[in-house]
Amino acid sequence: MNMTKPERAKIAVRYLAKKHGKSQQEIGEMLGYKNKASFSALLNGKSAYFSDSVPARIAALDPALNIEFLRGTSDELLLPDYEQPEMPETYGLRKPAAQEAPAATIPPGSIIIPPELAKMFTALSATIQSQQETIRMLVAERGDNAKVG
Repeated sequence: MNMTKPERAKIAVRYLAKKHGKSQQEIGEMLGYKNKASFSALLNGKSAYFSDSVPARIAALDPALNIEFLRGTSDELLLPDYEQPEMPETYGLRKPAAQEAPAATIPPGSIIIPPELAKMFTALSATIQSQQETIRMLVAERGDNAKVG
């Protein structure tokens, strides 16, 4: 099949919506799109809206999805031989935490962090670094041999 990546994304989103009883707009929100127009542009082939992280973000919503299909290197939407386990109803589409794959197997870019949370992490990291530098300066002034982490 010769399809564009946005066409492939549209097929995957339709699959997710049908499989999980969600609307396409709800799938868009789960992917971090708060603006319906932006998500619609993504699915309708507006290249300015389709980044390299989109396939991983979509594939992260359901373990049966084949990320290579979304990247355009496979014609199979679903992973071969993947058996969807019966699971209790969960919030969102991901497996419950007890069934999550180990962190080492999660592909880069597949974890979706809301922008507000990312800003908080960045600010917290900057605050911690600033405090560590202040402690280093105070220790140096005192002449202590204390270690600073």
